[in-house]
Amino acid sequence: MSNFDKKLEKAENYYKKKHYKEALRICDKVLAKQYNNEKALELEGEIFYKLGKIDEAILNWKINAEYNNNPTAKMRLAETDKSTKEKALSYDNFNTISSDTLQAELAAILAAQEAEAKEKEAKEQEAKEKQAKEAEAREKEAREKQAKEAEAREKEAREKQAKEAEAREKEAREKQAKEAEAKEKEAREKQAKDTDTTKNENTEAAPTNSDTTDKVESNKKKTSNKNRNIAIAVACGVVVVLAAYSGVKYYSNKNDAPQKQEQQVNEQTKELPADFNNSLTKAVNDKNYEDLYNLLSEAKGLKIPADDEKIYSEATKLMQENGVQKFYDAGLQNMKDKKYEDALNNLNKAYTFCDGTYLQPHIIYFIGAANAGLNKPEDAVKYYKEYLEKFPHSDMYTPEILYKLAEYYNGTGNKDEAKKYAQHIENSYPSSPYYNDTIKDILYK
Repeated sequence: MSNFDKKLEKAENYYKKKHYKEALRICDKVLAKQYNNEKALELEGEIFYKLGKIDEAILNWKINAEYNNNPTAKMRLAETDKSTKEKALSYDNFNTISSDTLQAELAAILAAQEAEAKEKEAKEQEAKEKQAKEAEAREKEAREKQAKEAEAREKEAREKQAKEAEAREKEAREKQAKEAEAKEKEAREKQAKDTDTTKNENTEAAPTNSDTTDKVESNKKKTSNKNRNIAIAVACGVVVVLAAYSGVKYYSNKNDAPQKQEQQVNEQTKELPADFNNSLTKAVNDKNYEDLYNLLSEAKGLKIPADDEKIYSEATKLMQENGVQKFYDAGLQNMKDKKYEDALNNLNKAYTFCDGTYLQPHIIYFIGAANAGLNKPEDAVKYYKEYLEKFPHSDMYTPEILYKLAEYYNGTGNKDEAKKYAQHIENSYPSSPYYNDTIKDILYK
């Protein structure tokens, strides 16, 4: 580690503790020996920005952007409106900034802001502790409430099942008793009639014509009684069979209904993991953005069950508000370290959820730059064009992107396309350093 790096590491520690005066003093010493040191300029620019010294910050960013192509400086310049930049870069402002009163003014500002920062830090710490206790209490209360509700639902379900089973059993017993009573009554009536018929036959004397006639009539009645009894028995049998069939069909349909409903629910959610809700809830509570990204990507395009919609919406919002920033910062650090594969991995994760955020143009640009660093010009061109399409009125990275596209198409032999981008630079950015001999050669050679 060089002597400069050691000093700047110390300055960064001061900066993190909001000791801006000490950090600024170290940066000044480094820059006095190496005026274009990228790390010193970047830290000094952030200190000026924190102190509200916008003019000094703009001058710093301008130097760092032009000499070192520093992405943070370029981003800060792009976020500053045009009139403020012009005022800060004017000749009169140079004299104001370099006056002897600057150090005294800075010292007063630093003293006031350091006191304010300490007070704010103490209040924030107190607020965090209070929030943590409240969150813990809410979580405990929610767990207890959920446990009680689950227990109540389970108890209600058990009681309902017991009542239904008892009702079915009672109905079956009553039905069996009625059927047995009817059969017994029918048997007694049949036995009484058969006994009367036999008694009459045994007490008759020798048959006469009249007796023969009576016997025939008696036999007819007997036959008629038997037929009637058979008919009654058959009718009772039919009733029993129909009742049994109806009962079987009723219970069969009743049991089938929840099975069909359960099957429909399973078909709707079968592609999501069974523990999706729990996993997503844990990732949100832990603010584990890697897990959040994986779970939300896994659920993309699938139907989200009603029970999961609330936590899914909360997870998506958390990714957009915090996760995008986290992956972007990691990708930007990878770019500085020239670890382009890692940068692309982090920036692509940020890209998935960056629509509508202020970081979207930066993410698109740096994905293109990372692909260029990996010697993938076609992929780089794709994102450069996307940037121009989505942000046609932004000057943030536009001149540089136009220049790279003109160079790319000129190198591939597509002169017409190269001239289109070169002409855009000449028309819109004639004062830019990107309007140089390379662009003029593309246009006029």
